[in-house]
Amino acid sequence: MDETGSVHIGVTDVARRMGLTGNAIRYYYKDNLSLLTAVRESVERRFIDDRQHVLESIEDVPARLVRAMELGLPAGPDDVEWRVTSSPLMAFGSDAGFGEVISEVFHKQQQLYRDILTEGVERGAFTLVDVDDVATTILAMEDYLGLRVVLRDPRFSRAEALRLMRAYAELATGAKLPVAS
Repeated sequence: MDETGSVHIGVTDVARRMGLTGNAIRYYYKDNLSLLTAVRESVERRFIDDRQHVLESIEDVPARLVRAMELGLPAGPDDVEWRVTSSPLMAFGSDAGFGEVISEVFHKQQQLYRDILTEGVERGAFTLVDVDDVATTILAMEDYLGLRVVLRDPRFSRAEALRLMRAYAELATGAKLPVAS
């Protein structure tokens, strides 16, 4: 930790956290910046770009909200991509420079939910007081509940995560949402 309270983590630290050697990571990523860039690109592709592409084809706003939640969670405890992208995020989370990257990605995902919720309000499908609070809470649930899934919590599953997110979204939007697929 430096004098500002920031913790600086390197490629070796990420490798150790992922159960790999530093050389296994360095083979693909020469330094922290290249690793962080790759993680950010992967996260943005899966959780923003790919998700947005799928959601564009769903006309029904409540169904789009449920599908957005489904796509944000890991497919299950063996979702390697979710695990691999979240490990460096957790390892670098307290690094001052990486905090900005994490924040930007978070706000892009939050905007995805905000757009769905706003459209739902505009179409009369949802009644809610604060779109920002609901979008932030759904995204926070997605992140934490997804982590519980990949950590193989024996009392927790992807289905339970979706059930909890859907139940909260129903309370927050005042809408009956379709059952997750």
